[in-house]
Amino acid sequence: MIEKVATNSDLKFPMFACFDQIGNLYVAQSSGGDLYDELQKQSRGCRISLLTAQDDSGAFDRGKVFAEHLVFPMGLAWRDGKLYVADPPDLITLEDTDGDGRADKRTVILSGFGHRDNGSLHGLTFGPDGWLYMTMGSPDGYRFQRADGSILSGTTGALLRCRPDGSDIEVISRGFENLVEVAFMPGGEIVGTDNWFLMPTAGVRDGLVHLLEGGAYPLGTDQGSAKLTTGELLPAIAMYPAVALSGLARFRGDGFGPDSKDALFSAQHNTRKIVKHRLEPLGATFRSVDQDFVTTDDPDFHPSDVLQDADGSLLIIDTGSWYIHHCPTGRIRKTTAKGGIYRVRKNARPRPQDPWGRKLNWASLSTRQLIEQLADQRIAVRDQSVQMLIAKGEMAVDPLTQLLRTARSEDVKEEIGWTLARIGTTSSLLVLRDELKRARPISISRGARALARTGDKGAKSALEDLLQHEDLHVRLAAAEALAHCGDQSSVPALAQALTSQLDKFLEHALIHALYRLAAQDQLAALLQQKAPRVQKAAMILLDQEPHNKLAAEAAVARLFDREEILRSTARFILQRHPESVSQIVPTLRRIFTNHSTAELGSLREALLAFHSHPEISHLIAEAVSSQATDTSEALRIFLIGLMRQTTTEVPPEWVKALRAAFESGSTTIRAEVIQTTRSLRLRGLDDLLSALARESAKPVRV
Repeated sequence: MIEKVATNSDLKFPMFACFDQIGNLYVAQSSGGDLYDELQKQSRGCRISLLTAQDDSGAFDRGKVFAEHLVFPMGLAWRDGKLYVADPPDLITLEDTDGDGRADKRTVILSGFGHRDNGSLHGLTFGPDGWLYMTMGSPDGYRFQRADGSILSGTTGALLRCRPDGSDIEVISRGFENLVEVAFMPGGEIVGTDNWFLMPTAGVRDGLVHLLEGGAYPLGTDQGSAKLTTGELLPAIAMYPAVALSGLARFRGDGFGPDSKDALFSAQHNTRKIVKHRLEPLGATFRSVDQDFVTTDDPDFHPSDVLQDADGSLLIIDTGSWYIHHCPTGRIRKTTAKGGIYRVRKNARPRPQDPWGRKLNWASLSTRQLIEQLADQRIAVRDQSVQMLIAKGEMAVDPLTQLLRTARSEDVKEEIGWTLARIGTTSSLLVLRDELKRARPISISRGARALARTGDKGAKSALEDLLQHEDLHVRLAAAEALAHCGDQSSVPALAQALTSQLDKFLEHALIHALYRLAAQDQLAALLQQKAPRVQKAAMILLDQEPHNKLAAEAAVARLFDREEILRSTARFILQRHPESVSQIVPTLRRIFTNHSTAELGSLREALLAFHSHPEISHLIAEAVSSQATDTSEALRIFLIGLMRQTTTEVPPEWVKALRAAFESGSTTIRAEVIQTTRSLRLRGLDDLLSALARESAKPVRV
């Protein structure tokens, strides 16, 4: 059943929404104007409404303006009596200190967010670790000054997080055009919606993305603070056409059937859909099994957000027909559609009593009673219990441990695991370490990520052992955790893990852990190991800050290695250092003079990567023109054919070389020159081709 549940006539152009702890709904509203212009001019024409319900019907029939004069609040989240709001260039909190339903206290907790277009600050959400997560797009960027005076800056879209007071801001992942919103999976993995994950290719553009710490993704070279590059860019879980992915929510419970539990629901602005994504393990990441959940032919319906209510229903925020930037379907016809809020619930499923726990006397509940609430079917009751148990600290650890040992529900175990991590005492961390011995991979993964957020060094040994676990998701979680819980003595275990079965996500996490832990002399030693992936990791890390100590010779020596992974890494590094490319020339001269058939593949890779470098361009021209007397005809044919595969402007000396080859070469070389001339549309050889065409003695085919 789908019904419209916001009856307040003043509500128009809603964008994103969140609940407080008792079920009041805060809705960020657009002014309906030009988003880009208002962001750049700081027009402050937007507001946030507070919607409430008089009864249990599910309809929000009361509304008032909670805050106004805002700069496009494209994200908001509630925690501890404060509404966290994106108000570019600021991240702010709003509080109602006198209880009149209107914010009267505004506090800036972080400033420095760019505000040029819809890539500005958005997607606020609190993670299970208690930190505030937020997203950015490109080209807006960010620039923050940390407490120690250092600068954190970037120009591509990114996932960031900070403490609730705005401190300790850090970048988790970057390389996005417009990362919109994230959700947290039961194992602690972070998944997000991203528009323009790639430039449109084969009909797809947008992506559902698994976000790893230190991860770099395909769009945008980040200018700003130095950040790790592990080599290959990470792919998406799933790719879509230009659907304009927006809000994202993980569904807790099975309110829409067993396969809805822990499924993700995304709002897709352009295609007027809410889509259900059921994630299944694929290596160390996921694949998505998708199903349209809500669709409509109404051209004025443009969902921007989706969130779960405490009663197990799903709320859809329809932003209306005002937004058209980058979204050609944002206004199909001339209309003043103001949007609205819709509720989706399963037919005949009874609404739980007091879903927000308003009737509970929270202040009188004992620690034991709060722990019992963790098994409650009402998600809002569980969430409130978690917050209160964290405040109780050490006194909650023993009863939480007892329930963790006996609970059958994975939901209960998830609540307890993160609660213990946020309590963060010695005894609570001991319990989490014990979770690493559990049989279920999801429990182990969650425990590892929870420990990672505490930086628990006592978990180091157990995490190192998990790098050899048969489940790649567990190994990924262990690698992620060791980046925070390990030390230099963890380096051999991480290096050994690089020699096992890997995918891109696990390899990235292992290299990221080495980046955080390994000393320069350890990386130098890894460079001498036989395992190609270990050498790759050492090369990449030695080449970057804080080391910057990789000798060019180390990359050149691997440019023609038998292992493709080393060749591609060498090319990647040398492309970052064009000043070192000239060191390839002596090796190329040797191969030109005396090469095996097996070397031609790696030779092709190297020349295509560096052919535009002046010295290498000249070397190719010299060989093609046969100025070097020891150049074989086979190599000349190879190089002439390689010219056709280049994408840069053809240098004049290549044209001269082709002329020389045509005039002095065999029929086979001439044919190769003709084909290259045609492919590259070269005009410098017209006289030779015309003369050849007039030679009646030549075969008609020539």
